[in-house]
Amino acid sequence: MKSKYIILTVLAIFILGIAVSFYFIFLSGPQPTVNESEVEIIWGLDEKVKIFFATTLPPVLTQRTNFSSGEAIYPQEEGLPKDTVYAFRVVDRNGTVVIPLDQWPYAETKGSKIEGAGLFNSEQKSIIPGNYTLQLVKIDKGSKKAFIIATKNFSIESKYTEEELSNLRAWLVLGEDPNSEHFETLHFNAPGDFSVWVQSTGYAIGGKSTTSRIQPNGEKDTSYYRESRFTTDPSGKPVKVFSGSGNFYPGNYPIEIIVEGKVIKQLVVSWY
Repeated sequence: MKSKYIILTVLAIFILGIAVSFYFIFLSGPQPTVNESEVEIIWGLDEKVKIFFATTLPPVLTQRTNFSSGEAIYPQEEGLPKDTVYAFRVVDRNGTVVIPLDQWPYAETKGSKIEGAGLFNSEQKSIIPGNYTLQLVKIDKGSKKAFIIATKNFSIESKYTEEELSNLRAWLVLGEDPNSEHFETLHFNAPGDFSVWVQSTGYAIGGKSTTSRIQPNGEKDTSYYRESRFTTDPSGKPVKVFSGSGNFYPGNYPIEIIVEGKVIKQLVVSWY
């Protein structure tokens, strides 16, 4: 009977631990980041510190350095002392920052042999295919300095061939019927309805559409932004990305169809 209570107690503690972890990971809000413009980034490579990649959670280390677009990567470090504050940073081979510290939640080492923080190249925010370098950055918040301790090169490859991408179509229609007259630009001077459709035959292509607003004076309306994700039907059936109705503020509304970070097609809705 006593052993039964011990088992139940251990089980309860285990469940509580999972609940607490879930809270801190998913419900406690955005994790803290470092404003890259407010720190001095200094090279300070330490050969004792290593970077590894994993593509699963819990992380299982892989020797791969080539990944597909949208394949989540969980970077791991080994060699940082306990209580070190660190984050990762991605640059292209020209040194241009692709993912700054501002977009990477920093973490503090617990003293384990191998530890990780954050992820990148997810389906929701994939990296444009190309060659990159991941930088491990030690953060000294007291002195406003950040040190690049280790680096590791990697590459992102497209999931789609040029033939597959050339097969992707996108268009606008008045109303909701994808088979009605197709437009690349629609003009409204009164309330109206429209919808955006994509199509590919033989291939399922995943991407997103973004909509912004250019005011009549030519300036971008920074308060307006819409984003929708889609996956085409390989049978060739049109897929609706999104729709709009009513009367919008005057201006141009560019709609970009984006796959793997590249603009494949641009449509425009104008209201005047």
